[in-house]
Amino acid sequence: NYTDYYALPIKQKNSFAGCVAWITKSPQGFSDDHIELFHESTRCFTSFVTLHAHDALVTNLHKRLDDEVALRTRDLADANGRILEQSAAQLKNFAMMSHEIRTPLNCIIGLSSLLIDTELDESQEESLRMIVRSGDLLLSVVNDVLDYSRLESGNIEINMEPTDLNGIVHLVYRSMATKATISRSVTINKRVEKLPTLSNTDGRRLQQILYNLIGNAVKFSREGGVVDLSMYL
Repeated sequence: NYTDYYALPIKQKNSFAGCVAWITKSPQGFSDDHIELFHESTRCFTSFVTLHAHDALVTNLHKRLDDEVALRTRDLADANGRILEQSAAQLKNFAMMSHEIRTPLNCIIGLSSLLIDTELDESQEESLRMIVRSGDLLLSVVNDVLDYSRLESGNIEINMEPTDLNGIVHLVYRSMATKATISRSVTINKRVEKLPTLSNTDGRRLQQILYNLIGNAVKFSREGGVVDLSMYL
């Protein structure tokens, strides 16, 4: 028969899972040294179990995190794929629409060019030339959109050639000044200094930039305001 025992209960989620026990048949039972040894052993065992539990928890958290990252990565890849597909489809549809725009646009440019050769006063001739130049610019933009594969890759060609800077600035100014006055009562003041007659640049891109800059300036100006257009080299 056992004369003495020392036990360490083990719980798991507040439920009894077992115990670690020391038993003896010695008539004297456990001595004080034995009890101190059991206490030290208990502390060591508790530390070991705690560390093991922490390691298991960290391992489980890492696995859950890896699974969550993998899931999010798949979701993002799927979403990105859908966005690319939708973007390609939209760009293709826009290219088809642009192709339909080109026919009436060519008609407008052609007829306006024919009207320039008729008897016109100076103001009428200048207005028609503005129509033709603006139409040419729009036609160039439409032609760029038609090549949607080049746009999608970001490979836009820059056509560097001798360009009449004064002519481009004057065209954009006259076109935007009239529109700004009618739509928002905004006045555009032009000041051009020391521009060379010809400069090696992409005139069509420059014209687009000026239209966008001045258009935004007019858009965000208060009604009845003033936009200053200054250019010099």
